[in-house]
Amino acid sequence: MTVPVFAPPQEPSYSTSITDALLSDSIQLHSGFTQVRPINLRPVRRFNLRWDLATEATREYVQSFTHTLDGGTGPFTWTPQFETVPSPTGHLPVLSAVAGGALVGATYYVAISWYDSVSSQETLLSQESSLAVLANKFLSVALPYRPNGATHTNVYVGTSSGDLKREASVVTRSWTQSVALAGTTEEPTANNLLPALRFMYQPPVQREPVPGAQLWSIEMSLLESFI
Repeated sequence: MTVPVFAPPQEPSYSTSITDALLSDSIQLHSGFTQVRPINLRPVRRFNLRWDLATEATREYVQSFTHTLDGGTGPFTWTPQFETVPSPTGHLPVLSAVAGGALVGATYYVAISWYDSVSSQETLLSQESSLAVLANKFLSVALPYRPNGATHTNVYVGTSSGDLKREASVVTRSWTQSVALAGTTEEPTANNLLPALRFMYQPPVQREPVPGAQLWSIEMSLLESFI
């Protein structure tokens, strides 16, 4: 499925908030019907877009774009100006030790970042998790969901707190370190990961003419989508 890109002639101002949305999955039944089943609640971001002095070209673009969704509300992508993907603060990796590896016995410190393999952009690191691991074991790392705008989770590991190197860039929700650490890439010093987020818009789009000018006031509400 080709996902359209929302790129209005004028960038809107916007405000954001967090809300809980039900994450769902679609399954094809033997009868040929598609059934949507709920999976779990997931925090998503709501963006309230506003153009106070929109030109006629912007009004026509917004109207035309919403019509091209064939009566639906998305999904489509939009990249907010000046908005970076939040760093994974509070998203701690969960560590455990599993028999069968070739690690040196030590206390291992692990942190993660979100990463986009297309743009090579990355967030700052999460806080560290640590675990004392005996020799000849695996270090198993359970990873949180990635947000929209990130294609990979980068895993940073070290045996000293605050001195971590990147050991892996993964797309799954788990990873294991089974051999001696070999990472050389230093941790990021700034968050430069810009989101190309998927959204659904929430009708209606409010459009009002600006009195005394050939301009428009437009308001549009978007909800982050995982479809």
